[in-house]
Amino acid sequence: MESRGVCRRGKRVTTLGNPGGKIAEDLVNRDFSAREPNKLWVADITYIPTLAGVLYLGIVLDVFSRRVIGWAMAAHMKTELVLSALEMALAQRSVDEVIHHTDKGSQYTSLAFGLRCKEAGIRLSMGSVGDCYDNALCESFFASLECELIDRATFKNRMDAEMQIFDFIEGWYNPHRRHSAIGYLSPINYERQHLTQTKNQTKNSPRKRGNFNENIYCLWRLCLLPLAFVVDSDCVVAVVVFSYLVLSYSFTDAGTRPSPRKPHVIISRF
Repeated sequence: MESRGVCRRGKRVTTLGNPGGKIAEDLVNRDFSAREPNKLWVADITYIPTLAGVLYLGIVLDVFSRRVIGWAMAAHMKTELVLSALEMALAQRSVDEVIHHTDKGSQYTSLAFGLRCKEAGIRLSMGSVGDCYDNALCESFFASLECELIDRATFKNRMDAEMQIFDFIEGWYNPHRRHSAIGYLSPINYERQHLTQTKNQTKNSPRKRGNFNENIYCLWRLCLLPLAFVVDSDCVVAVVVFSYLVLSYSFTDAGTRPSPRKPHVIISRF
């Protein structure tokens, strides 16, 4: 049986700074941790050699689960490449002040990329140019891609590389590849676990001021509601209805308010 070692490929420069580009502050400072999805994204570009030329891959990765949520491939590494990867991530995720961390490559400091991030409500963060430690999670993914796919395959052309990289990301890395940093789960399974735990916590959490609401409601039903039937007065009926509205919308949390038909059901059953 033949043994074959895997060695690192030669270095190709994919990060070119732009002196006239807009540089964002480093909001991460090499702290690649997130307690929830869509709080911190990292992005970068790498290259894939083929027999027909070089293919460039741009990715967006969610730090929380290590999941690749956006990716794009092209024969160039222009701004359109990173914009396509970002658009894929935005199509899959709802963002609220998410931090998007990259290096200071010209693609990420371009006006078009900055405007799209501002439109989507994304906070830009940038490390230094060509420093692998300032974007360690992306470099970790690229290392896995290199060792587990690129060094073990020969791509006939760019289309062949695109198909195999697609299968690696969506067929292996996201749904099946385990990571020690997330409890030896795959990115998709880790997100599912988090979603299940969040739902259970929401379901089991006590309602705020729930007992107080129930006591007020009982007093309202036993004392004030019968006046609407005993006293023949429009003023009393108005007070009863108004007090119910105040009870419903002032003391009850959003999502637990009675429906508008509730007062009629209560009165009909009294």
